Amino acid sequence: MKKLLLTLLLCLFATASHSDHKPLNLVPSEMPVWCGLPADTEKYVRDHNYTPISISFGRVGASADGEVVFASIIYINMENDQLIPMMITPDGSQSCLIYITFNFSLNEEVKEQFKEYIK
Repeated sequence: MKKLLLTLLLCLFATASHSDHKPLNLVPSEMPVWCGLPADTEKYVRDHNYTPISISFGRVGASADGEVVFASIIYINMENDQLIPMMITPDGSQSCLIYITFNFSLNEEVKEQFKEYIK
């Protein structure tokens, strides 16, 4: 009986299923997010020596041709190895610092490609 249960458990955990056509069960979570006026979030990143390294746009339906619903800017502070993603609404009414992380490091391949821009 033990062998049967052990075999069933192993089969259960060893079986992986993936399907691209089923919706994912993604839900909002309690993430550390600080929101306010764009002038205030911009002041925070400027006062703490963050540098913007990228900008991209979120679009309706996660579709490349969808309407823009937010901008995302990634800021880094290489002196303190910190990273902050910021999201801004299209009308500029609200801006959010999504999180602040420490011990930031770049993938070595990326670092090589962008070495002229990195200290």
